[in-house]
Amino acid sequence: MKPARCSRCFSTTSPRIQNSKSDGDSSTPWYLRKENSSQSGQVTHDKFPELPYGTPQGIKDLLTLLVKKYGLTSLKVYDLAALPADHPKYTDEQSPQRFIILASGKSEKHIYKASYELKQHVKHEYGYLPRIEGMTSNAISTRARRRLAKRARQGPPATHNDFGIGQNSWVRCELGVEGAVVHILSDERRVELNLESLFEEEGGDVEVPHVETPTQKRTYEDTESVFFGLRRHFHTSSSRQDVAQLKSIVKSCAENPSDKSLELFKNDFDSTFTGASVEEWSEKFALYKLLHLRDPSIASFKDLEKVLLEKHASIQLLGEEINWNQEIVNDVIRYMEAVLDINEPLPASEKLSMLSSFISRITSFSRDELHFFAVDKFQALLWSLTCDEYVPIDAARLHTALSTGKGIEVENCRVHQDPQSAQNVRELLRTINFSKRGAVPLWLREQMLYTYACARNWPYFWKEWNMIQQSLTTPRDIALMQTKLVFLLAMINDKIALRDFFCNFWDTKNSSSFINQWEKANSELFTAKERKSLKRALDMIYENHGSSSWFENARVFATTL
Repeated sequence: MKPARCSRCFSTTSPRIQNSKSDGDSSTPWYLRKENSSQSGQVTHDKFPELPYGTPQGIKDLLTLLVKKYGLTSLKVYDLAALPADHPKYTDEQSPQRFIILASGKSEKHIYKASYELKQHVKHEYGYLPRIEGMTSNAISTRARRRLAKRARQGPPATHNDFGIGQNSWVRCELGVEGAVVHILSDERRVELNLESLFEEEGGDVEVPHVETPTQKRTYEDTESVFFGLRRHFHTSSSRQDVAQLKSIVKSCAENPSDKSLELFKNDFDSTFTGASVEEWSEKFALYKLLHLRDPSIASFKDLEKVLLEKHASIQLLGEEINWNQEIVNDVIRYMEAVLDINEPLPASEKLSMLSSFISRITSFSRDELHFFAVDKFQALLWSLTCDEYVPIDAARLHTALSTGKGIEVENCRVHQDPQSAQNVRELLRTINFSKRGAVPLWLREQMLYTYACARNWPYFWKEWNMIQQSLTTPRDIALMQTKLVFLLAMINDKIALRDFFCNFWDTKNSSSFINQWEKANSELFTAKERKSLKRALDMIYENHGSSSWFENARVFATTL
């Protein structure tokens, strides 16, 4: 007997369609009717920023494009030509980077899209491609993105941030249109960088909502975690007590004038030293350096080098939260300072060879790429190592002499600089600075200038001086630099160099002469102490070379100060 079949009727027509068919004669499907369509929301654009006085129409059109078409928000516009003349970001009205526009994007994809569209707009409207930095395409391979991340970490290692590693969080567009430069940033990056403070007279804060970026860090306080106690090592208080005791020993040794008890200080320090923290190792290096300078038989220079290397090989410091890349950079700088402080003069070639050997050994403790030349102090010390001894006149001494009048005296000590080492280091510094910064910084040029003067290397001295003068733009800067040169030559007291300066740069028909720049800069910009110090330097030159005819105009000028 066959089982009975159960038949079910399934309707393939929805009730809405059935109702629509029964309701009327309309042949419009239900999904095309207006009552079933979603309501489109009203598009709202960000408010236009407050514009500086005299903003060109091209900038206004650009802002309209950024706001209405690209959807950027929180726009700010700065006219650098309207800033005070003494502002570091001041430019003239014809500058290609006159107007700075800051804007925020909703996301990194939004920033990339807006930057790309802006590039295409300039390309089709003006016929050339603008200069854009920070825009990373998704088509870039992983290897290329890692290279970009490494390149972004070439800033000063002291910061050790992750700026530039995240793609499209800060894009800079130098458009070449009406002198406009557009910065498009994410909210987080804009808060962190605070670019507004660079272009405002009294500093500014970012007017974007505060964005909290949650960071997931492993907690070491959870007793259930296998990492419990790893960071603290359960010896925090005792370690601080040890560091305080070690600092006391170093201080007592520095204040003790007798060299007979130096061995006792060393034994006392070594018995207290545990090596459980970076601070203890720093104090050990400070003590050993002090002992080496006072009695090399107690602590040799090899002992100093050994302290720095043993710190990085210490097993006790493995669990500590230490930025080892920064420690390596700091220790290299400490080593360079120790080499310069050695009592007995060493040839520059030997100093540089010692530094090269030490860097190759200490960098073996790091797997990351280190950027020593991003640290200004490293460059300054490297240039100092080209001389057999310390340079007695530097920027700090000239600044003190100008502002207070102290230290204005003749230096009879002549520095010996190794020509080959100086040439190699100079070309290395110039190559690296031109590739990373576009120019050699002024402070480094000044240091080279002072070194050439102390070494009496006048051909290179005047060559560097002409390059420095060409890099200065305002009369105030030129007059200030020429004033420093008067102090420098007065201390060196070289008659030929003084004659060349007062004949060629003091009061001539050349627009860059000292008197012309002094009048343009308005002598009132110099304080009474600075004018008095300048008069003292000129009087010292008059005492040594007053009978020379080339100094007559300077002597008359000194009476007006």
